[in-house]
Amino acid sequence: MMSAKGSSFDAIIIGAGICGLAIADRLRKQGQSFVILEKSRGIGGRIATRRVKTDQGQELTFDHGAQFFKLVNKTTVSQVSNASSVKLELLEQAKTSGVASLWFSQGESKYYSCSGGMTQLPKSLNPKDQILINHRVIRIERIRPDLENRQDYIEDDLSGRSDNGENQALASKWFVIVEVDESGSATAKIQQTSKERKLISLKAKKIFFTAPLPQSLQILKDSGLSYPSDLTEIKYAKALVGLFGLKVPERSASMDKNLLARWQHQLSLEPYRQDVGENIFSISDQKSKGTSHLPSVTVVMQPKFSEDNFDREESEVLDLITDALNAEANFELKKEDLVFMQLKKWRYSHPFKRYSSMALSLEGGSIVLAGDAFGGGSITGALDSAEAASKYC
Repeated sequence: MMSAKGSSFDAIIIGAGICGLAIADRLRKQGQSFVILEKSRGIGGRIATRRVKTDQGQELTFDHGAQFFKLVNKTTVSQVSNASSVKLELLEQAKTSGVASLWFSQGESKYYSCSGGMTQLPKSLNPKDQILINHRVIRIERIRPDLENRQDYIEDDLSGRSDNGENQALASKWFVIVEVDESGSATAKIQQTSKERKLISLKAKKIFFTAPLPQSLQILKDSGLSYPSDLTEIKYAKALVGLFGLKVPERSASMDKNLLARWQHQLSLEPYRQDVGENIFSISDQKSKGTSHLPSVTVVMQPKFSEDNFDREESEVLDLITDALNAEANFELKKEDLVFMQLKKWRYSHPFKRYSSMALSLEGGSIVLAGDAFGGGSITGALDSAEAASKYC
């Protein structure tokens, strides 16, 4: 655990998704000090794995975020001039270390997954002593000369805080005001400002924003900082995700004995199906990935379906997803055939379009925006954005 003396860093990274972790890896290799602030209780962002144990004692595992990363056969680490070196270094490392293995191929593209769940990928990059979970950034503030050496700079100091763009020599140094969850741990002096929250302040020369863009822009807005107006044109799709585990025949005397065979045959031909129908975006076979030992699938719904049904009750949405599986994918499922089903939601699943550059610097390069809004909605896209952002390390 970092002490109050460690509350000043070369860089602070907001968001512990794959983009933020990749930037941290580059900073570590350069010998720079950093900390990653993550508002949730885990790392990986939209790389997420759910592990469950059914009432019957069966263990199921589902990836309900990113399902794979893709590499083209002709792309190798030796060709980093034609591709992101950050991306290739990290993904090749995942392959050679056994974290990731080939799932399936299509033409020149190879699709890799992690048998223990896709969260094994961010965990392989996890600088454990440099990540603070349950730490939500509220806003950032330029450091005034009279506050440069303060260790107790908290919300009370924010009145009259801004230098309104003056003292540009200080523009590369920032206070980061962070709300810590009651179960979180502090890395700097903590001041209890209310019964509901604790605030800490950290200092950094640079800040990398890698959270979903709407969240990053909200922090900048709350901080009174400007940014290009066209960033607000980047909109995100919602995603409703159904997790389904099928009973094995010997545990379900009532089910059609041929159902499991049909399902397995269908998925063996296409372990991953995309743009399945009007309502279903993708179906991923978790057993063929090695993620789950029992027949199970992750079903991601199309953006319109997800938007229209995002606030409906879980049971209603799962019924709709089951109906869509039967109508659009010929699964012939009934509730009694399932040993498990659950709904997951992503408010910021992926951007409908990405920004015109792979990363964007503000405030003379002391603030850098990166992530899927810049590289695109995939693991490789996020790593391409990390590569661009790393130029400002």
